[in-house]
Amino acid sequence: MKSEAPGSGMELCLEVIIASLADRSEVRYCVIRRSISRRTEDPDDLVHEILAEKEPGRPAVPLDASIIHSTSWRYESRNRIVLTYLVYSDSAVFREDGGVLLSLTHTTASPGGSPTRPRPENITVEQVVAHGIMHLSHLLRQDSPGFLSRLSPASIDALRALESRPAGRIG
Repeated sequence: MKSEAPGSGMELCLEVIIASLADRSEVRYCVIRRSISRRTEDPDDLVHEILAEKEPGRPAVPLDASIIHSTSWRYESRNRIVLTYLVYSDSAVFREDGGVLLSLTHTTASPGGSPTRPRPENITVEQVVAHGIMHLSHLLRQDSPGFLSRLSPASIDALRALESRPAGRIG
């Protein structure tokens, strides 16, 4: 095994995706990224810290009306590991021109690699969001504690309408 000089390892990046149902067939989302390579706190706590920041244009997200789910990790070039959390809330208020829309009917999550190299070669943010929404749909179907009470009837219906599997194709 190779030894590495101190401080020359991989960068760790925390990616927080705030999402909310835009209508029955679309979610609106924004992405916040922070380097956490030198942080020592639990990433769950760091997500709460990021959500507490007040930044222009970013939707405010009340924790008591949200579902926060650690949904994935991925390797990016230049030695970066990205740890992704999906923060879903019907109470997230986006500016009229804020966020990106993702169709729940024509989007695919990233396909897997091979049995010995499971990471797909290319992963888009849209695929990461789709993967997170599929996770949320799966957890909702599993009756994860507290999920139903934090979602509107419209979100519950839209998420239940998705294919039931932890990740993969939406639609």
